Amino acid sequence: MSLHRPASKHRPCHAPAFTLVELLIAMGVTSIILVTLLQLFSQAMTAWTSESKRESSLREARSGLRILADDLAHLHPLPPGPTTPDNRQRFILIPPKGDNVDYKSTSFAFLRTFRSHRRSSTQPEGGDLKLVLYTVALSTDSNGATSQKLWRLEYNPEETLKRIEAHLTDPAIPLVDDADWENFVSPDGIIQPGSDALGHPEPIIYDLIRCAITPLEIDGTTGTPTLKPADLPWDETIVPSHLELTLRVTNRATASLLSTVDDWSGQGKHAHLLIGSGDTPLDPEDDPEVRTHTLRLRLPQSNFLLP
Repeated sequence: MSLHRPASKHRPCHAPAFTLVELLIAMGVTSIILVTLLQLFSQAMTAWTSESKRESSLREARSGLRILADDLAHLHPLPPGPTTPDNRQRFILIPPKGDNVDYKSTSFAFLRTFRSHRRSSTQPEGGDLKLVLYTVALSTDSNGATSQKLWRLEYNPEETLKRIEAHLTDPAIPLVDDADWENFVSPDGIIQPGSDALGHPEPIIYDLIRCAITPLEIDGTTGTPTLKPADLPWDETIVPSHLELTLRVTNRATASLLSTVDDWSGQGKHAHLLIGSGDTPLDPEDDPEVRTHTLRLRLPQSNFLLP
């Protein structure tokens, strides 16, 4: 009997492989996971874009309203004149002109006080008096695009005093005339550079669709006094008891699509983005790419004393 075992045949070892069915199932599961991840990524990007647009317009509106509120809180009208009727200008309101005024902005001007650095201990409340103008106009940005902004122009105390003296001497000489507004913004809606003598405009709110100023008066005909819009055109010899400020601001992405005055007023080819449904063009709730912010302010009624 042989002690040697017959040599066994050596078979190659193969790693277990997927069957075709298993491979198809794995590919299907992987595809489902990838599609789900892509959907989640897309939803996250959409949410981020929407929130970024909202925050952008909200930030612009808040900063602008803060500056406006500060200016109006320091408003000081001229004292009563010696003649009757009193025709001294106290709050200048220039309503929009032409067609589609419901989509255009208001310009306005008033006198306000600033804390003076030259105050003495005997005059703790002393301050500089300046004439402040606001308007909405287009300008070219650093990237070459054209955008609409709320602009503020502040006359220096010397120029302001010169205008006050001329107006008090002859009320027919206005504090701000048509030539001043044209030097501020051109007839075609472009901001002007200003001058060293009168000052240079500064942008307050970017990507602005509309700035509306509505004077309010107290309605005493109801049981509880309420505020209602005052009659227009506004009597510039009166300071309204309250003002309603309405700012409509869009985002940077939408602003890049707009170029002309008609575009920015919601009358151009991208009107559907700014005023929403054609059935409700004045309803701010259905405007896809515009946020509307409203603030009501009580205006000071005290008069300052001229030396």
